[in-house]
Amino acid sequence: MIVINEKIKFQNPLIVTGFHSFGSVGTLAAQYLRDRLNAMEIGFLEVKSIPSAALLVKGEILYPIRIFYDKRGKILIFESEIPLPSECGKEIAEDIAHFAAKVRAKQVVCLEGLAGKDKSEDEEVYVIFNDRSLAKNLKDLKILETGIMFGLSTEIMLKCKSLSIPSICIMAKAHREFPDGKAAANVLKAFGKLYHLKIDLAPLIRESELFERKMLELLRKAEEIGERPEKIYG
Repeated sequence: MIVINEKIKFQNPLIVTGFHSFGSVGTLAAQYLRDRLNAMEIGFLEVKSIPSAALLVKGEILYPIRIFYDKRGKILIFESEIPLPSECGKEIAEDIAHFAAKVRAKQVVCLEGLAGKDKSEDEEVYVIFNDRSLAKNLKDLKILETGIMFGLSTEIMLKCKSLSIPSICIMAKAHREFPDGKAAANVLKAFGKLYHLKIDLAPLIRESELFERKMLELLRKAEEIGERPEKIYG
């Protein structure tokens, strides 16, 4: 169930979703977009099938899935930092898709991470869509031609498809081991280009590079410790 606390008359908004995925790409991208747009929190998505869980920030309990709105750009953002159980995917997808139909959203955009990043793929960004007619506007992005898709973004796109709501998913290759801010920046770069938004990604990239260096150093040290031969006493 979607609860909107503010009295807002939505006019064909662009809906963006960012949920926990590989490298936390969806979450990082949605949060950064929310902050750069200075979007206001307007509500939450209540999901009956989510086990008792909440986000805790500076002592305050927050809903697992929060909704933000940028009135100037007419952008609605659904975001969550909490890994959501697969069994609640259908309920979330139905709520978002039906809400999109109710407010006559012009499009639903899912921001995602893909597994399998290496140095040669740092800038790889892909897109998929739920309607072939969308392809003509995606010429600057690499279409992921074949494969099998799973997860919440897939559920959302399929439900939108059943309601004739255009939807795309922008995805970047991401690290499995830790949050990948650089992949989130790549997703937002493609998003900004597609929807003619100027998003300053420099702070996100700087922070992610620093974090990545620290994490890689920790992983390297952990591997070195793991490779040390055990001492034999006696």
